[in-house]
Amino acid sequence: MNAIEWNQVRRLFEEHGCVMIGHPEMRWYQESWEALEKAGLTSIAEFEQFELGQTVLKLRTLCLLAMYLGMYQAAGKFSELGGHFSEHPPSSWYLHTLNVTMEEIWELARLWGILETECSSYWEDEEVDDEYLREIAADLVSENNDSIFRVLEEHFGGNVGLFVSIWNSRLPLDQVEPPENVVNTGYQGDGKLEVWTYVEEGMTSWSWS
Repeated sequence: MNAIEWNQVRRLFEEHGCVMIGHPEMRWYQESWEALEKAGLTSIAEFEQFELGQTVLKLRTLCLLAMYLGMYQAAGKFSELGGHFSEHPPSSWYLHTLNVTMEEIWELARLWGILETECSSYWEDEEVDDEYLREIAADLVSENNDSIFRVLEEHFGGNVGLFVSIWNSRLPLDQVEPPENVVNTGYQGDGKLEVWTYVEEGMTSWSWS
């Protein structure tokens, strides 16, 4: 298989993407995924000599999910967005949904130099601590943040367009706010200014443990 298609990752976003009644958020996920496809970020072409290419693509999928959910983390639980999402479930839930094994995570960490050389045989020789593996998985996911952000920023029309798309993603099409309303309204604590800052800073402050 030379790429990961939308129908292969739809379930991940439906189950873990803070999707509300009517699934309006799925519009944003699918449009963003299609932007990544056009940019070649869902293709295995760049990993022709790399056996774990499919795994890297799946981690990019998880990064897109984490970047979106970071909106709720940035807004805070007392904001307009509060109560919908407070923290990620165990990372093993995400990895299981995409059929990513801990052995794959371990090998990728070795290949990309995240693990020290002397730890290279740790998976085979010792019982691996789950918390440590979750930290490694989060590091591998975040490696994709900048490249995904650049694609989204270009696709949606800069920081402003990306911010408007994310803010409106929670609403049915007949209820979305005009861009000028999204950008020109908001006050400290309602979540809007916090989400704007999150987008402006590259959508990097999400946390996944």
